[in-house]
Amino acid sequence: MDGVEILPDQMIKGAPHPSEETMAQWDELCEKYQIKPVISDIFLNTNLYENRELTKKECVDLLIEELKLANRMGMKMVRLVSMTPSFVLEPLLPYCEKYDVKVALEIHAGLSFDKQKTKDYIAEMQRLHSPYIGLVIDTGIFCKRVPRVMENYCKALGTSQAPIDIVNDLFAKCIY
Repeated sequence: MDGVEILPDQMIKGAPHPSEETMAQWDELCEKYQIKPVISDIFLNTNLYENRELTKKECVDLLIEELKLANRMGMKMVRLVSMTPSFVLEPLLPYCEKYDVKVALEIHAGLSFDKQKTKDYIAEMQRLHSPYIGLVIDTGIFCKRVPRVMENYCKALGTSQAPIDIVNDLFAKCIY
């Protein structure tokens, strides 16, 4: 499917509650450039406050607002970052259905299938068994070494071989 993926909190002024003017501009740009909105990337920042983590209700309430915005922007999927807690899924499900927006946890390098938060999410996803809950697999989880193109890019920027070797050694020590 062709389309765009955006990070509303970085790209849409006032998100998750943008003004009507901002949304009118979004609509105009989509029409003018024939943009098909596809995925909204959501970073649930559970550490908004210095002295405490967000409560479960606060987490769910924030995500409900993101689902509403995704729907308003014409997106059918919200990609949740890897550390999104699994407890949000069940209370979000009615809103996913109401706004016809799927949620999918991104699985990527460093936070792969063997991490407890990922396991918890998958277990809850399987328990709920809903077409509105899924996974987005970043193929970086299959990377066995620093890609040569990245290594060459770093060298072109002036990076010496020593830090590149350290990173490659760390990759070599990983168990796949």
